[in-house]
Amino acid sequence: MSGARTESAVQDRKTKMQAHNHKRDRVVLRHLFFVLVAALGACSGGGSSSSVSAGPRSIQVLIDTSTGSQDLVEARVDIATLESASGAFTENLLDAPQTLAWSHPLASPSGLDLKNVPPGGYVALHLVVGQASVRVRHGNGQSESVLVPSFAFRIPFEEALVAPGFWLHVRHRVPLALTRDSAGQAMWQPDLVARRGELQPVTEVSATARGSGSGTMLASLDNAGGMLVMLGFDDSSKLSSDTQSGSLTRDRFLELHGRSGELEVSGDMRRDGSILVHSAHGRDSASSGTESKVYGKITSVDATTKSFRVQVQWIERGAAGLQRDPLPELNVLTGSARIHRSSDKLTNLDFAALGTGQIVEVEWKGSQNGPDIMAHEIEIEDSSSGGSIGPEIEGKIGRVNVTKSEFVVVPRNNDPLWVGGKQVASAEVVVSSATRLVRKTDSGLVSIGLNDITTTDRVWILGRVVSDTRVEASLVRVRDDSR
Repeated sequence: MSGARTESAVQDRKTKMQAHNHKRDRVVLRHLFFVLVAALGACSGGGSSSSVSAGPRSIQVLIDTSTGSQDLVEARVDIATLESASGAFTENLLDAPQTLAWSHPLASPSGLDLKNVPPGGYVALHLVVGQASVRVRHGNGQSESVLVPSFAFRIPFEEALVAPGFWLHVRHRVPLALTRDSAGQAMWQPDLVARRGELQPVTEVSATARGSGSGTMLASLDNAGGMLVMLGFDDSSKLSSDTQSGSLTRDRFLELHGRSGELEVSGDMRRDGSILVHSAHGRDSASSGTESKVYGKITSVDATTKSFRVQVQWIERGAAGLQRDPLPELNVLTGSARIHRSSDKLTNLDFAALGTGQIVEVEWKGSQNGPDIMAHEIEIEDSSSGGSIGPEIEGKIGRVNVTKSEFVVVPRNNDPLWVGGKQVASAEVVVSSATRLVRKTDSGLVSIGLNDITTTDRVWILGRVVSDTRVEASLVRVRDDSR
């Protein structure tokens, strides 16, 4: 009897996959048709271009890679188009195919720069990915291909948007969940949604300085198709450099790194597409070609030798001699290496700050290929301890307790409430003095207090999941759901 059920389940899975494939083929042909028509129109030399009343412009797409998973999922995007309310498509808006991270252990964002977007209203973003390009890198350093039911992703907008004048924030609606078919093939069903970008934290973004002036810096985001963003600073911005010890003023930081060079930036991407910098570190351009950097999880610590073993999860740069698949486990000798946290690059830590399970960034100089590595800098990633960072939690306000500085979130309508990778009936959300509370209005976001939140509000929450039913919030965004 169990064998019959198993065979029936396998057949059902095959039937569903065939249906997905038929749908995929129809969508892809539709995409290619519109792209081809646009290309032929551009080559024909006709006079249709005069019908556009305003010039096209770029739209930045920031992909939130927080999924609550330690897996790194990547896929190459070959075509990007926008869908209008009438069902029409733009031509391909990418200059070239680009490989993106869709799930990242540190939630480091990736993105696209859509070029020459025609003015108009749009309801969805369509991305066509290379089927063979979808791969996952597991925490043990091994990688494998991933099957998706359609290599054409339709990403609906929460509300229709009018171009130009916005950037897109793409997020996962549910945690990353890889499943396997009867042959053991890894499968993933993406569930993505997009909205107009207004306030989105970005952490440890690799960037390249392109110029500076009037107290700001122009930079390109290395993991986001080289999209150009303006970096702004305020009195609370923590600035540091490889070339000078201690904290730097804004003017000194711009003097050292404003014209060119590699940066690591954390901050808030704002409504106008600029990033307000919370912290930024400039790298020494003279040594950038001789350094290697890897990220991985500490598997053991030896206090006697002041060394630790780390399972490499991905290579940021260099490390040309390391085995690629699977990535190796390295024995890291700390010696005189500088140890610090990702949120505070200025404070040096003792070896005792290192612990099993932490995700660390390890840098070394020269052509060391392991298994022993003499590190010169070790960075402990703050997001690797004290809970997990999952996708944005979306729901409805159940009740508010101002006295306890918390509120309860419940499912909205028939949508499931996901917390820590599980569907739950409700969850307590704790706010602190560091939590930012904002309300979405027709004119943008406005800061509010906990007592301004009501049970008529729809809510989106970013924060650290400490249990299935408890979240420590870093950013809470609400909107009146009764309108």
